[in-house]
Amino acid sequence: MSRTPGALAASAAVVISLSSCANPPRAPTRSPPVVEARWQDVFDVAPELLLVIRPNALRASGAYGPLLKRVQELARERSRVVAATCAMDAIEDADEVVFGLYSIGGDGADADDFIAAVLGVRADIDPATLVDSDGHPLWTAGPSGPVRELVRQRDQQGLPIDASLFELPGRTWVIAAGPARARAREALARPRGRPDPVPIAADALAVLRLDGPSLSSRVPALHAPSPLAPLGRGLQWVSLELATDTHSPVQALLAYSTAGAAAAAESVARDALDAVRRRKPEGFAWIGDATIGRPSAGAAVVLSAPLPSTWLVPLSQASGSNASSASAP
Repeated sequence: MSRTPGALAASAAVVISLSSCANPPRAPTRSPPVVEARWQDVFDVAPELLLVIRPNALRASGAYGPLLKRVQELARERSRVVAATCAMDAIEDADEVVFGLYSIGGDGADADDFIAAVLGVRADIDPATLVDSDGHPLWTAGPSGPVRELVRQRDQQGLPIDASLFELPGRTWVIAAGPARARAREALARPRGRPDPVPIAADALAVLRLDGPSLSSRVPALHAPSPLAPLGRGLQWVSLELATDTHSPVQALLAYSTAGAAAAAESVARDALDAVRRRKPEGFAWIGDATIGRPSAGAAVVLSAPLPSTWLVPLSQASGSNASSASAP
């Protein structure tokens, strides 16, 4: 039976209407990009003290070599966990170390809330093979996760400690203790690609960064009615950078919450610097050579001063005497 043109048109309309009601084709779904765990992720909470050092460069410097030893000694003396896990020993041949301490000036327990990221560890070292002075393993297998985790449960005296070592790609270790351990484990399980916690110039040997409010709360001279109180008012953080060249200045940057707070701090700093220049106090005359400025952003103060050569000899002697006394019976 033949169909009339009207019937054919009606049939075509039905087909078109049915096709328009069908679900449109879906675009192919794409999986979210995989973010690889990086050491920067563990610093999701800003520490009160952040120290970045380049051990190879420091050790190669005849002037600053003792500084590295002294930093290691102070860390071991302050924290039982640092000593028990050999966290500072791991930096001997590293390219760079980022050490975050989450409580400064507190009791001994506070000192065990820390994270150390060691970059450029020797490729031939397996942390699972490291042993203490008695020949016992420093680290044992820990919880399974996206990155290898080793744990340290007790020190050589049998006292409990709470520390983990995470082995990341690129010859990078992360050692975390105290409350920072759980934060590091969570951050490495869900990495977010965080940036470096503090920038460091290519020619810098070390950078020390302190949390401003924490520093202000612990230094009485930064409180009213002290004439230096404007230096602590609105202070966000302080950084101190050590350059490679011993003749280059040590630069301190004080960051403030507002440009007005920075301007008040700059004024007080200039007055203090002028007073030092007039009085030339013994041991601090070198401060008279310092310069003070403001970056274009306005909410910071920059102080630059040459590192006094007289500091290097006492530093070397202090490091040597402490090392001798530590090895004595």
